[in-house]
Amino acid sequence: MDALEAGHAEGGDKREELHVQSAALLVETTEDREMEPYYDDLRVDATETPIADLRETFELAEEGFEMAVERYEEAYEDDEVEAADDGDAAE
Repeated sequence: MDALEAGHAEGGDKREELHVQSAALLVETTEDREMEPYYDDLRVDATETPIADLRETFELAEEGFEMAVERYEEAYEDDEVEAADDGDAAE
């Protein structure tokens, strides 16, 4: 996000005659994650403030993910236990 802001501050999109622009963020990782966040592929289109809007979208998505993890963490753990038990039964 910071790199997008820096690029925008240095002139960004050269199509200056357009009053609306877009911004996108796609994050790839090599980390093994227990749960994949769903905010690693975001975009905003047709806005006068694309970077600010993308940052706000990211922050809202991150907040929603954290709330979902907190709310459904026990159910997620139960699902993993059941999947492990099912795997043991299949052997």
